[in-house]
Amino acid sequence: MKNPIFSFLSMALTALSLTSCDDFLDAKPNKALVTLDSLNDLQAVLDNTLNTMNAHTFIPLLSSDEFYTNNAGISGLPFWQQNVFLYVHPPFGEDAVILDWQRPYAQIFYANVVLDEIDKIKTENIQELSRKKEIKGSAHFHRAYAYFNLLQVFADSFDPSASNEMPAVPKRINADPNIKPEMGTVSEMYRFVIEDLETAIENLPEKNQPLTRPSKLAAYGMLARVYLNMEDYAKALEFSRKALEIDDSLIDYSELNLGLSNPFGVFNKEIIFYSEYLFSGFFTGQLSMVNGEFYDSYEAKDLRKSAFFTPRLGGWVNYTGYYSGSSRYFGGLTTAEMLLINAECRARSGDYKSTEGLLGRLLEKRYETGEAPSLEFNSEEEALTFILQERIKELFGRGIRWSDLRRLNRDSRFAKTIEKNIEGQIYTLPPNDPRYTLPIPPREVNLDLL
Repeated sequence: MKNPIFSFLSMALTALSLTSCDDFLDAKPNKALVTLDSLNDLQAVLDNTLNTMNAHTFIPLLSSDEFYTNNAGISGLPFWQQNVFLYVHPPFGEDAVILDWQRPYAQIFYANVVLDEIDKIKTENIQELSRKKEIKGSAHFHRAYAYFNLLQVFADSFDPSASNEMPAVPKRINADPNIKPEMGTVSEMYRFVIEDLETAIENLPEKNQPLTRPSKLAAYGMLARVYLNMEDYAKALEFSRKALEIDDSLIDYSELNLGLSNPFGVFNKEIIFYSEYLFSGFFTGQLSMVNGEFYDSYEAKDLRKSAFFTPRLGGWVNYTGYYSGSSRYFGGLTTAEMLLINAECRARSGDYKSTEGLLGRLLEKRYETGEAPSLEFNSEEEALTFILQERIKELFGRGIRWSDLRRLNRDSRFAKTIEKNIEGQIYTLPPNDPRYTLPIPPREVNLDLL
């Protein structure tokens, strides 16, 4: 019988060859048949950006409270996506192919292929040695990025007051399909992600082009995001600061053409690392409606209201202001996110007054000229409340809201019960509900891939 792991790798490589412009991967069904004997070959594996290395999957968007729909919208979704959207558990059928599981593990596989081969390639000069280091650092970054995204869906959230020894996801550290991975714990997998990003920092250039390629700046940004989710606010502050020291550019929204449904260009100057969500007709269609609570939270003079959203004649609103510059949802890292992480961590350390200037700088770029609100915080909680609301406004539709709900649910001040009203039928998800963690898809278990 054919090894199911080989089947998975074969499918993954087939997908890669269909989207890659590099002939060396064409018609090669598994790792054993792939010849990767140059730096160009390894870079090409990581540069397969479309739908592969720089692709997000959309369970965080389905699960968050940013969107609602009607019966027609629900019925247009695949059955398992209906379940995820409405918090019906278990969500996955026995044979459902779940891209939110398979795509990150494909990314991990390709990163492991590169890491398995990189040290076998000899370099002849300083330039080649520098390029070899960059490729190695990029592979570590991509692997960390993929594992972190898996942890946001298929593992319990990290609890800084607990041991975090619950099973999380399988830990693959090489590309050999004959080696069955061990199940990593939450604690172990977060440590693994951090170690990968630390190694990436040692090897990557400060900045990189194109923005689909990782950089030291991106690794700092990713560590800031990881530590924020772990509620290690001192570390998140440290790495958000390091990221902003390299680049703190912000777009002035008053200079955008807000008459366009999407006024943002691809690779705009706030982007630190580019990734995008896999295309979904639901999320780019009108039946994916913005929760009115969120839309109404933007003041009239807040230019994000026009930049991000398009009101429809039917009375609802759609999100259209993707930082991808296209019809795909952006899921990468930005300087604005780093600024908000930095501000939140300062506030949590008691230095809430210093956040007034940081947030003021952001809001000056988001409001009509001269109309940004003046800020004066009189307590840590007042500053935090404002900052967390700004995270919702600034990072709408990025998949970050789901991670924020998971970590903030442990704080009674900010915990929230999600309610989705589908034509009068209410679906709820209370704080810390077990449904915040999705089970491993049965198909993966049945195929003995774990």
